[in-house]
Amino acid sequence: MKNKILLISIFILALIIGAAQFVSNNNPLYALKINKTYSTLKPELSNFAIKDVDSIDKIIIADKQDHTVVLEKTEEGWRVNQKFYAREDAIANILQAIGKMRIKRPISKAERNLQITRLSTQSKKVVIYQNGKKVKTYYVGGATQDQYGTFVLLEGSSVPFVTHIPGFLGFLTPRFFALEDLWRENFIFKSNPKNITYVQVINHENSQNNFTLSKDDKNQFHLLDAQNTEISNVDTLQIQRYLNTFKKISYEAMTTHISEHKKDSLIHSQPFYSITIKAGEKNQQIINTYHVINETHYDDNGNLLKYDPDRMYGSFNNNTDLATVQFRTFDKITIDPKLLTKAN
Repeated sequence: MKNKILLISIFILALIIGAAQFVSNNNPLYALKINKTYSTLKPELSNFAIKDVDSIDKIIIADKQDHTVVLEKTEEGWRVNQKFYAREDAIANILQAIGKMRIKRPISKAERNLQITRLSTQSKKVVIYQNGKKVKTYYVGGATQDQYGTFVLLEGSSVPFVTHIPGFLGFLTPRFFALEDLWRENFIFKSNPKNITYVQVINHENSQNNFTLSKDDKNQFHLLDAQNTEISNVDTLQIQRYLNTFKKISYEAMTTHISEHKKDSLIHSQPFYSITIKAGEKNQQIINTYHVINETHYDDNGNLLKYDPDRMYGSFNNNTDLATVQFRTFDKITIDPKLLTKAN
């Protein structure tokens, strides 16, 4: 009887050992829990998220093609390489990823070497600062086979992880890009109305509605017509509403189909409109607009219009940028100056 019980006990123990061996060989999650190499990893090497994203004031992203963008937080918004404002949607997406990135699963031994090789050749290096201090650096790789996870390696760690945002179906790689032009916001004017001290609107083909609006040291507004004659009876409320339009004046799209020769010829021709604003002593922005030759629009009599009725070219940033701009956007700022006066 005792021998029978002993045999049964040995048999049960053998089953338990075999099952444990099977699990350890086929379940990478379990293997990570018991493998001494993994268990000695420091906790911070798998802590990707930064909870207080509001305190993040600088992000540097670099890729393997020598592209680098430096995103910096300023009082008026995020800036790209100290040149122009960053897209608000792109900033929101990257901050969400930084704040909510979690480990979806550790990687298996079988895929570890492959992913480390790929991260060393294809990843984006991301450096994050809070309150001026560097707090985290990691390398963002590609997607998992199902496209629902992203391989990411923290600096100082030898083991990448598959990460995700809980509840988000997709991978995070597209949120981390190092191409400067893809980060730029499509705004020509983005000014705080309280800081605007000068606006000049000139129509070079019809001066009837040309005007200059300025604010003196006593915060009093002065409105001049095309002959630089001051227009009395200005309406402060209407002026404030007008200045509010300069919060966000955007272009439609950057022009990429025009040769440098044609671009140079265009910006040296007479503009249609010239618009200047000043928001402080060192902040002056000028845009010159030009007609777009029409090829598709006809008048009521079936005659082909000479110029496009919907859009113009706009040259700005000291003539380094040329974009298409829509009339419906610029109609807000190229107004009749009488609209800035009180009704008689």
